[in-house]
Amino acid sequence: MTFRSNFHARDDDVLLASFPKTGTTWLMALSHSILKKGGENGDRLATANPPSLPRPHRRGRALDQLLQRGHLRRLRASPPPPARSYKEPLPLSRAVECFCSGVHPSGPFSGSVAEYWLESQRRPEKVLFVKYEDIKSHPEREISRIAEFVGRPLKEEGEVEELLWRCSFERLKKLAANAKYFRKGQVGDWKNYLTSEMEDRIHQTVGLKLEALGLFLIHV
Repeated sequence: MTFRSNFHARDDDVLLASFPKTGTTWLMALSHSILKKGGENGDRLATANPPSLPRPHRRGRALDQLLQRGHLRRLRASPPPPARSYKEPLPLSRAVECFCSGVHPSGPFSGSVAEYWLESQRRPEKVLFVKYEDIKSHPEREISRIAEFVGRPLKEEGEVEELLWRCSFERLKKLAANAKYFRKGQVGDWKNYLTSEMEDRIHQTVGLKLEALGLFLIHV
């Protein structure tokens, strides 16, 4: 109620929605740098007080209602399912079972992802669906796509390259403010933790539901 009473959306607001440990901090840095490019404050990502925003992992009904009324644009980040809890790690087998059963503080992964995936198909001008693997494999294309979506197209020579350097995973990971939010950032690192049985369990309970909607998460 407090949020709904005090938050007033503007037509140029951008909301980033993501599941925990799915590249949220990286995408926040990219989005901030795109929106603030050419500003007078220099590189705030490298300062002692970088821009700080709430980690947007929970599905907010008030924000969804604002989106339905035509306000806000929403970025949705979605990589493959995370292997472990990010606060109090469970035994891996138990974490996988909870994940497949939809037991998570942020709600079921498949339901949340499916909701935003379908909305991005219906209203591409309002919801942009972004995959972590796509940013890693095609950074220039994906950064340009995000910039177009938020209304800050990158037209000047060297802009994309400068953003790639400023927001490179390796550079951001070294900043003290980000240390606790970054892991390896490697696509396919799940193979070092999940057994083939766990992989199959996730695919059967989560992957097939999303594939039925036309969304295929990359298995590398």
